Amino acid sequence: MILSPDGVLMDSLAYADGLFFPNLEGSAMALLDANMENSCGFSWREATSPYGNGDLGSPGQDNSGEILDVKIKDIQYTEDPSGQSDLLGQRVTVSGTVSTVPWGFFECNFYIQDSLGMWSGIYVTYFSYSAAYQDSVRLTGTVVEVYGNVTAVMFVENFENFGIANTIIDPIEVTTEEISNTGENGEAYEGVLVKVSGICDNDSLGWREWSLDDGSGSTMIYHYLIDDFIPIQGEEYEVTGIQYWDWGNFRVFPRFISDIVGPSGIDEGNMITPVELTQNYPNPFNPTTTISFSIPKESHAELSIYNIKGQKVKTLVNESALSGEHTVSWNGKDKFGNSVRSGLYFYNLVVNEKSVAVKKCLLMN
Repeated sequence: MILSPDGVLMDSLAYADGLFFPNLEGSAMALLDANMENSCGFSWREATSPYGNGDLGSPGQDNSGEILDVKIKDIQYTEDPSGQSDLLGQRVTVSGTVSTVPWGFFECNFYIQDSLGMWSGIYVTYFSYSAAYQDSVRLTGTVVEVYGNVTAVMFVENFENFGIANTIIDPIEVTTEEISNTGENGEAYEGVLVKVSGICDNDSLGWREWSLDDGSGSTMIYHYLIDDFIPIQGEEYEVTGIQYWDWGNFRVFPRFISDIVGPSGIDEGNMITPVELTQNYPNPFNPTTTISFSIPKESHAELSIYNIKGQKVKTLVNESALSGEHTVSWNGKDKFGNSVRSGLYFYNLVVNEKSVAVKKCLLMN
């Protein structure tokens, strides 16, 4: 039921022992997926299939509205200080490249981007369709605002996946201040892949939350998807991620462990001596590849493999290592001895608890 502030019944829905909530004075409701929990309001949307006499639940009136074929900028661009889309509630068809690994409940959340520049990315939630990082997709859904005014496309009713896109989305380099809460371009870059560099000026804003400042002003980082990373205040980092709004704050949202690049050397007095991590060979590989790294003095070294979700697959080295070059092999198996799937992986070198270098490798089974 929907009640006005003074308690007057404005609208109501009645359960019809099926997939739909018919209401002759409003819209019919349908489960996003027939197998979803029907007691959860998030599982429902306005019906898009005819009900009763063919008008989705309201006799003589089409509740679905026109579907607009748009660019992401048409949805995202706004001069409203709140950031609310001018197409709020509109059904749209939009295309783009998946710029993140899907995550969350049923791995139903991801971002797409259709160009390089402001207003070019948007958040998508789906339940019944399959997408992967770097896929080219086209979908029809409804424009909504979630999580305190994150513009998104939800209630996806049609989805096409054309496979890996011909063009990879590269990050746009921005200053930390311009995408912060007080910056002039925070809203314009919402949903867009960006890159920032600076000094960690606060390493404990909250769970996996910290901030960077390149001298122009501080912006928040939220490494929600990355398990094995702890920022160090005062150290310099380069971070790639999605510009993200969440309940009152803009944040950069790294997608993989390789999106966070930390200090690239060991401090010996006033001199930084480089640590080197070489590209694995062969690459692509099947089933074994060799990785080499060198350190200037005896230090604790950890070399680990990660998948594209930022999950640690296997630790190859975790011990005190003498100065000089070290070589180790990876046989394409995880920590349980199981062969991993073909795809893109990252290997990360941590020296004395500082992540100093990340490389990519491609396993082809």
